[in-house]
Parts: sequence; structure tokens; C-alpha cells
Amino acid sequence: MAVNTTDIAALIQTVVAKSLTLPLQQASSFLSSGVSITDSSVPVSFPRLRGHFAPGWVGESELIPEDDGTEFDAVSLLPSTMKSVKSLVRLSNESLRQSSQSLDAVLQQRLITDVQAQLDTQAWSSGGNGTTLPKGVFHADNTENFARVDVNGTLTLDHLHDAYGRALSDDVPLSGLRWIMSPGQLTALRKVKDTSGRYIVTDGVGGAPAGLSLLGVPVTLSKRLATTGAAQTLKEQVLLMSPSTWQVVRDLSPQAVVDRSRYLEFDQTALRIVCRFDWGSLLPEANVLLTNVTPV
Repeated sequence: MAVNTTDIAALIQTVVAKSLTLPLQQASSFLSSGVSITDSSVPVSFPRLRGHFAPGWVGESELIPEDDGTEFDAVSLLPSTMKSVKSLVRLSNESLRQSSQSLDAVLQQRLITDVQAQLDTQAWSSGGNGTTLPKGVFHADNTENFARVDVNGTLTLDHLHDAYGRALSDDVPLSGLRWIMSPGQLTALRKVKDTSGRYIVTDGVGGAPAGLSLLGVPVTLSKRLATTGAAQTLKEQVLLMSPSTWQVVRDLSPQAVVDRSRYLEFDQTALRIVCRFDWGSLLPEANVLLTNVTPV
């Protein structure tokens, strides 16, 4: 359905503010979390070395044992069957001419934001098949190799320490770690007080949302994280993520194409948004999943 002048009456008035209030919506979080991004329009394979060599102490003129137990495999991303995220909006040329603002530019930006939201929804999900849709971060094929901390109740700071300790014991590089959690869980943790009524969590509280941290680890917030269980027994998940071990293959970033010829007979202009991504974990063991977290 095309956008006509009747749909934008508020923008055609003689006096109108030179700004347009857009709906509130969370900004994209997955692609900005620190994941590695590779640009490619064809399938890409990322080789991995599985296991370790086992050097030994060998004396002079002694036989050096051969180490043949290490294997290689690869993570293949962006198969030719992978679908794209697409959207199309038609506008009458009257609406473009009579609007007090650059309506096509406003809608382009809004469409791009909505497409980014669709990417986030898929990225933080437990769905996807890796063939036509990217597998979500919480897909079983990923989480089966995650280290785990079973919360089984309300998330506490002790659980965060347990997850961080697990990362330490598994030799995970600590410099790039990031907490992935819902806004409600972060708010609940920040409200914890000691016996004197003072807040325990103070690091990052005074900064902007992008600068929030827990135990010195940056926090990424999302309302789109996959949950588990039925409605009556719904449980949330929190992830201590190592973004550098996640690889994103980007065919097309969300971009708008303006077409003024397709709907010429209707005197309409079309805006088309297309993007195509795939992603996967090169080292699932570098992530710690906190499960069975009671929603707040």
C-alpha cells in the first residue's frame, strides 16, 4: 500500500516543526558488541585448529615423538541459500512534494533502523538453521559448547563472579568480554544494597548506557534475548560473551535504494531496503551461559 497525501496530513500544514518524532526503539546491539566483521558476497570458511600439540622433553639424539592428534575443521558462513532482510515502501510523488520535510530521507532512516532491529531479533534468538536463516547466538548448536552456570533463580552478583571465574579457569581472553543481559536484570543488580543501605554496584553507574559495566566488564543490553520454558515457567538467560570469537560475514549492510521508475504509472516512488548477513562462533568454549534466570 502506497503512502499518500492523506497519510501525511500532519506534515503538509503551513506551520510544522522541522523535526519528526520517531517511535522509541532500541538501537542495534549485536553488530556493535565487538564481533569481528568480514565483508563478502560469497560463502566464507574460517579454519579452526582443534586441540593442542603435546611437546615433550627429549634428550640428546633421542627420537622425537610425532604429534598427530591435532585436527583442523572450519566454520562455514553465508551459504548461497542464506536469505536477505528486505522491505519496500511506496510513496506518492505528491506526498514527497507537499511534505515540509525530506520525507524519503526520514523513511529511509526509519526503515534502516527497523531492519537493524530485525537483525538483532534473529541474532539474539535461539532459532535459525544456518542455511536460510542465521543461527541465533542462543541456538542449541552454539550453546551446547558454552560453559555454563546454572542460576536456577534470581540472578545475583555471586552468579556473575561464578561466570567470570569460569572464564578465568578456561583461559578465555578477558580483555574483550561483555555481559549480554536484559535491561531488567541489570536494573535489579544495580539496586542491590549492603546492610548500610549503600548500593554495591557503583562502577559504570554514572556513565551513559553504552558505558555501563559489571565487575569491570562492559554490558550490552537487549530486550530481544531468547528465553526458555513455557509462559508459566519462563526463564531468561544471561551471557558472558567473548565477541572477538564471533565472526560476522556481511554481504550487504542495511541500505536504501530509491526507485522512481518501477511505479511510474502510479506516479509513485519506491524505497527498498536490503541487507544480508550471517554469523557464527569460532570458539564457543569462550562463552559462559547463565541459565534458568528468573525474569524481573
